Amino acid sequence: MKRKAERIVDVLNTDVEVIPSPKDRAYKSRVILHVRRPAPNNLIMGYTLERGFVYGVDSCSILEDNLSDVIRPLNRVLTPAALSVWDAHRGRGKWQSITLVGDEGGITLSLNLRKPVFVKELTFRIMDEIPQITGVWWSVGNFGERLLGGRGDLLRTVRRGRFVFKVGPYGEYPDNLYILPKIWKVMEENLRGKGVAFLTGLYVPPKKMSVYVDPRGMVAREVMETGKVTGITPRFEYREPGAFLLLNDEIYDYVVIHTDRVRDRRVLEVGRKAVLLGKNPLKLKEFLSGEIPKRLLLFDVSPYTAESLVVAYLG
Repeated sequence: MKRKAERIVDVLNTDVEVIPSPKDRAYKSRVILHVRRPAPNNLIMGYTLERGFVYGVDSCSILEDNLSDVIRPLNRVLTPAALSVWDAHRGRGKWQSITLVGDEGGITLSLNLRKPVFVKELTFRIMDEIPQITGVWWSVGNFGERLLGGRGDLLRTVRRGRFVFKVGPYGEYPDNLYILPKIWKVMEENLRGKGVAFLTGLYVPPKKMSVYVDPRGMVAREVMETGKVTGITPRFEYREPGAFLLLNDEIYDYVVIHTDRVRDRRVLEVGRKAVLLGKNPLKLKEFLSGEIPKRLLLFDVSPYTAESLVVAYLG
């Protein structure tokens, strides 16, 4: 954690407040495991260390136990599958990774493909042989850029403390849902009035936003105890990649921007105050364009990894 903070200070040249994760083990409710097949009967599932290389895992201490426990049986079911694995060096193959999300109540799996392919038979085999998996879906891309189809549950209802979330394999939200209420608490304490969020996903509290702008939609929601889903219906026109036209011309009290996903600084003009958030401090620095934040926070969203969330408050 100290090294993460030191890197942020070095990049952004200002002091940072550090907010640790409530849990530092068994905290991930979602994970992407990449695949590699060095031989026909050998399937490796795990994390990427460099382009084309996958470090295989049978279990992982930062995953919630239910996710970690299905890796080995899932590898056994997927190894004989007649599905070509993506080769980054040769530029061919159809299957690149899987996404797992869920808890003890059930797991949803996404087969993430490079090219469209029909995998109905494999879907039934996975759900028949691994009862913990209650939904299998197929998508082109790791983040649901093109959803092809599937069977069973797409969204899982996950409780974290007094919060209940409905989340799926895709969408912009932290894999560590335990820290999300901490992020929201800081946001709610500092955001007053009407606000607009650009491509922020669930990193901002849905009930705090007047307008939520995201062409992919918010595929994760806070769910009230009654089961009623709360969230914001987008009110904007999507003109071209990265270009949006808000349907009302008023100036908002604040604007929240995900700097990993938004590059056009003109979105700052729609709010009197701005909040920037992102995982990449270099992109955040580029977006700041020399401006010094009034307040800078570092949320340790992924302990024991290099990943963190930086939040910067501007005047």
